[in-house]
Amino acid sequence: MEENCIFCKIADGEIPSKTLYEDDMFRVILDINPASKGHALILTKKHFKNIYEMDNVTASEVFVLAKRMAKAMTEALGCNGFNIVQNNGEVAGQTVFHFHLHLIPRYTNDGIQLNMEGKEVGKIDLNDAVFGVEVNEHLVHMAVVQQLANKRQGTQKAKTRSEVRGGGKKPWRQKGTGHARQGSIRAPQWKGGGVVFAPKPRDYSFKLNKKEKRAALKSALTSRVNESKFIVVDDLKLDGIKTKRFQEVLNNLKVNKALVILNDNDESVMMSARNIPAVKTALTNTINVYDIMKYDTVVVTKDAVATIEEVYA
Repeated sequence: MEENCIFCKIADGEIPSKTLYEDDMFRVILDINPASKGHALILTKKHFKNIYEMDNVTASEVFVLAKRMAKAMTEALGCNGFNIVQNNGEVAGQTVFHFHLHLIPRYTNDGIQLNMEGKEVGKIDLNDAVFGVEVNEHLVHMAVVQQLANKRQGTQKAKTRSEVRGGGKKPWRQKGTGHARQGSIRAPQWKGGGVVFAPKPRDYSFKLNKKEKRAALKSALTSRVNESKFIVVDDLKLDGIKTKRFQEVLNNLKVNKALVILNDNDESVMMSARNIPAVKTALTNTINVYDIMKYDTVVVTKDAVATIEEVYA
């Protein structure tokens, strides 16, 4: 990037964050919002006396310029990416192009390693290829929907009017009785009649591509790291099967609803955690997007992190 780039100067602190960027055609307002851990960039077409004289500038061209500026700002501030939304309108009778930009902050992947007492025992460098990817919320959603759909038995069944026994005879003649005309006592409006659009046994499962599954899992793990809800413990060993002791470990780590990922099938840990309602244990080869998103915190052993990075990196 050029040395005189305004975004570089903002990132280096040479220009205050509230400074406006202007040229002959555009005006940029930069607003940093610490509460949302992001930045908001508002780009508007500069007000001219006669806006309609600028026939050579279209909304799409303005949007392209906004994306270029957003990309430059993202690189300068060291962010993971950006989301940009265009909202055109009119101010004082003149066309204004509003672009709301939300930068995705880059979190450090130097995780803290704790012991069973909740004390820091070192640092662990998480692999960006697994724990530092761009989060794809759509794939995460599709992976969760697929897992829940594939669990459904799909054995529901109700009978339509043609499947209910009886009703073959017309209950009374068409005219002259004073009753409403009826053709069968098994019609849906009758007691004991069939069901309109009755459910049938069906298969709810659908397929996700292998690459989509992997990307969704990486996105889920990255989101937990970004939210500081990914805890690495150096080792997780218990002398015996004791729920009380495992609950003490969770209290030391200051977690309640947690997914505990182990590298090996440790019966003492798994049996000790089984009776705690808000805790689930899993092995590195059984982790899935649904469990990662369901539980507030992911507690993983150091060996399990190495295995996950080996498989998914």
